[in-house]
Parts: sequence; structure tokens; C-alpha cells
Amino acid sequence: MDARELPPATEYPLGTRLRGGGAVAVEESFLTPLLQRALDGLERAGVAATILLCAGEFAGLAGRRHLVRPFQLGASVLASMGFRNLGVVVPTAAQAGAARRKWERAGFAPAVWPLDTRPASEPLAGWLGAQAGRQPSLSAIVIDYVGYPAGTLWELRGAVPMPVVDLGHLAAEALAALLCIPTGGSA
Repeated sequence: MDARELPPATEYPLGTRLRGGGAVAVEESFLTPLLQRALDGLERAGVAATILLCAGEFAGLAGRRHLVRPFQLGASVLASMGFRNLGVVVPTAAQAGAARRKWERAGFAPAVWPLDTRPASEPLAGWLGAQAGRQPSLSAIVIDYVGYPAGTLWELRGAVPMPVVDLGHLAAEALAALLCIPTGGSA
């Protein structure tokens, strides 16, 4: 499949790569049946657990074995901690509306901050600190995608005066715990 064969991504565009390495945006609804077929095949092959390497909602995706979904896990953890007002970081402005609706459906009040609106000259930690400063009622900042660099995450946690929760790292730690794999500490 190449990019010309993909339907336009307008409702909830998710960034991914094609086999050839090209980056594309595709709809979550387009990916869900493809992921379900892949998950079914993995489970038939005997995998013990699967992790979804995307923070999309994927409400229709279901497995018979352990399926770690970053968004659902993060929403559950944040709710259990009593957090309601969230600063939500997404990669692009095209995802802002869908991300807002996703978090609202889960019972949160999100302020969504697309990374592609940050001035290139402004350091990420300073920009997020400024965003958080405009929202004094925030409980936490959520990195709402998978693949965020651990070093940058540590920098953010040191610069922002509230919890910073990365959905990808949270899901990886949950999978490691599920499989009894030591992680060497929280990322």
C-alpha cells in the first residue's frame, strides 16, 4: 500500500510510517480493522500480551489476551489519582479537536496543546511551563502520543511544577510489569 491508496485523514489523523519509510497520516477508523486482524493473528500464534504503540482511542479493538492500550491505561491511572483538569500535548493541531473529544468522553477537562504550534525558537520545557502557567487549575500534563524521547520527558518533569504523564512510557511499564520484566526505574 502506498500513500495514494489511503483515505484522507480528517476526523482523527494518526501519524505512522509506510513499509517504505514514508510518513503518512491515517484515520483511526481506517487502522482499527487492520490492527484487529494483526492482533487476532498474534493471539492465534500464542503471544501472551500485546501493546498498542499508539495513543489513539481504538475503542473497537479487542483481544482475548492482555492488550495494553496507552490511552485507556492513562485515563484509568489519571482518574484513580483524582486528576481531572489536564494539559494534553499532541503532535499536531490537526489532532487537537479529536484529542479533546477523546479526553472529554473519558471524563476529563483537557486543555490541548499541539506541539506544531510551539515557536521553533522556544525550548519545549519553557513552552509547556508557560502553557501550564495559563491554566492554574491543571492537575497534570499528559503526553498524548507514543514515542516521546525519555530524556526530554525527564527534562519536562524537572521543569514543570506538576506531574507529567507520558502515555507511551506508562504503557511500556505496564507491559513490563505484566510480563515481570524489570524496567530499572520509571521513565
